[in-house]
Amino acid sequence: MATAPSGGMLAEVQAKYPYIAGVVVGAMVVRERVHQDGSVSLETLVLRRAANDTFPLKWEIPGGGADSRVDRALTDTAVRELYEETGLTAERVVCPVGKIIIYMDEEGNDWAIATFLIEVEDDQMPVKIDPNEHCEYAWITEEEAYNNSFTSPSGRHTRSLQFVSQQMRKTILEGFRIAAR
Repeated sequence: MATAPSGGMLAEVQAKYPYIAGVVVGAMVVRERVHQDGSVSLETLVLRRAANDTFPLKWEIPGGGADSRVDRALTDTAVRELYEETGLTAERVVCPVGKIIIYMDEEGNDWAIATFLIEVEDDQMPVKIDPNEHCEYAWITEEEAYNNSFTSPSGRHTRSLQFVSQQMRKTILEGFRIAAR
């Protein structure tokens, strides 16, 4: 995997990496969780991919492919994909999470991947997912991402977190470090 400076315009990324199959942009939403003991921790939204889609039943942050017909900047893609995949409206793009990563998929295609930390207008608003793309969602803490498991909202069950890639897990952990600053 190669890295390049993050941010910027979609056309600039496509020009810099003419061999890539496309650009994928993630939207990492972070909010505070107040625990029963009164302590506070950060948590992020993850979506579980549908069983009939690529990376079946694996977890990821909201995101998707850049579309040069509607997205001028990478942040445009992050905001659009967040809304399309969750129904959540971005209030502010805080910053990039790390650098653009060039990732080779199983078929040998290179993809540029960028992720942005995003604040939403109402982080308590219900998340709406398209069952053709995702089958469930969860809000997880940094510790849960690190341990690849999370506690169900009822607190009764521990669930496995199998991310779409190790890079997705690393990006989420890096996003938590940035958000905690």
